[in-house]
Amino acid sequence: DRASAVPERAPGRVKVRARIQIAMGWAYGNDRHSKKMSSTQAEKYRDAVDVASHGLSQAQGPPPRLIQVAHDTVGHRTILDYTKAIEACAAAVPPRVDEALTLLNEMEEQGVAPDIITLSSAISACANAKPTARVDEAMELLHQTDDLDLEPNIIMLSSLITVCARAKPAQVDEAFELLAIINDLGLVPDTITFSSLITACANA
Repeated sequence: DRASAVPERAPGRVKVRARIQIAMGWAYGNDRHSKKMSSTQAEKYRDAVDVASHGLSQAQGPPPRLIQVAHDTVGHRTILDYTKAIEACAAAVPPRVDEALTLLNEMEEQGVAPDIITLSSAISACANAKPTARVDEAMELLHQTDDLDLEPNIIMLSSLITVCARAKPAQVDEAFELLAIINDLGLVPDTITFSSLITACANA
């Protein structure tokens, strides 16, 4: 349940930007977005995204503008359109990190605010970057949760630990700092969290 994945805001919680002093999916719950389109439009949209995502994952050249595919199909750009496009960029071979970050900037220009799932998808793109994970960009996405008044969840923070683990060299101290934030927020680490921490230690 998407709502239960994001914890209640604790009174007087410490801001993430202040807490992090370091050097430098999942299925999208689209109930609220589906209300904006008819069942036929929604079906066409899902088909378009599936086709575009498959094509992008097989492509070796510049990726297609997936957001344009969604726009042409549905008729307007929603947070779901952008999130699905960013997810496809993260899953591409090779991953399209710059494209994912460009889409985030486009969202701001269009007045569409990203949510935790959107930011987590962009962080996944940073984690999949080659030849090394993009730590600086991923941490900046975490800092954006303060500006957007969003509460980081376990999926986002575990993805950030994965970014630290895949960096060259691995950012072990930052990974454990993120674990401290998970504990501070009252979240429960999962197998991905611990697996990524172990990988960070192994790659240090």
